[in-house]
Amino acid sequence: MAGAKKLGAPKGATEAASAAVTATASTADIEADRIRRLSDRYASDGQAALSWPGTPPPAAPAPPAKPARPPRTEPEGMTRRTYYLPTDAADELAAAVERIQRATGGQVPKHVALGAIVMAGVTQTDAIIPHLREALLRRLTGEFTDEDDTPHTNVDQPHTDV
Repeated sequence: MAGAKKLGAPKGATEAASAAVTATASTADIEADRIRRLSDRYASDGQAALSWPGTPPPAAPAPPAKPARPPRTEPEGMTRRTYYLPTDAADELAAAVERIQRATGGQVPKHVALGAIVMAGVTQTDAIIPHLREALLRRLTGEFTDEDDTPHTNVDQPHTDV
């Protein structure tokens, strides 16, 4: 058996196997590339983009930037504030503003009507304090009632229609 050849894989067989793996990988790459191109084409036509399994969906286009809003400037002598009120007090306040506007044919702006109502209430501060103290004392002594939760209804103020 002298001069016998070594048995094994034919020459180039490993190269062929390696090429087959490479060809398979490149076939997958080619298919993925083809799908991406088709997806881009359909997406540019306004249709939903196609996607290859395992690839993330294309990012949505960013919405247009909104122009920066200039800071509000308060008219001279005016200020903007927020107050929390019981719902029924806020409803009564809104109704009073509407009554003033109806009575003046809409010629009195809302901010003027609100200012007048608030100033009228400010003049009643000394009359309101004893009622609020009573409600507070009842709350502290355990004699609290539902009426004490809305002290603005406990104040005896004369009511006049405008």
